[in-house]
This record gives sequence, structure tokens and C-alpha cells, in this order.
Amino acid sequence: MIGPQVSPTLSDIQRKSHKTISLSWTTLSLIEARGFVSNYTIRYYTLSVIIKRQQLNAMSITVDGNVTTTIIEGLDETSSYSVQISANNGAGNGVFSIPVPVPSMFVEM
Repeated sequence: MIGPQVSPTLSDIQRKSHKTISLSWTTLSLIEARGFVSNYTIRYYTLSVIIKRQQLNAMSITVDGNVTTTIIEGLDETSSYSVQISANNGAGNGVFSIPVPVPSMFVEM
């Protein structure tokens, strides 16, 4: 058995503040997940990391498999971020979604 070969879809990404984003995603079916999803890994990184192709320096968090939303705090307020998600099961880690840019925070004048 191997991990899921399909990634969840990030359905909602919002910049809540200069240092915080919220994410929501769709779940995988049992067939897509190749069993039960034990957890999700969310990987996030700045635009400069993408340009330099240094995704190994990406930051990540892991949330339980029954969760479909999370908040990431402590971001650099001057940086632009992209996020990816993967579903993981008892047999291994799944594939990551394509990078999705986080909307920037607009300041009203």
C-alpha cells in the first residue's frame, strides 16, 4: 500500500491579517485517499523560496485527518506566500497539491 496519489483541493485561502492566513480544503474519498486520511500536511513558503526552487526550506504544519480548516500564524508581514496540501494515510505521505498563492492584504487609505 502507498499514500494517496491525489491531493486535496484548497477551497478557501484568506489573509486574515498581515501575519495570519486561514485555509480550508476538500476531503478525499476513501478510494482517492487509499484508505482513511490520518492527517494533512500544509506546506507554506515565500515567493523567494519558489524562485530559488528551495522548497526544502518550506515551513509546514500537520493537522488531524478529521480537520478541513486551519489557521497559520506568525507569517512575515512583508512577504508573499504560497501554500500546498497533502493527505497522508497509514501507508505513507500523499502528493502535494500545486502551489496556490495567498491573497495579499489590502490596506484602505
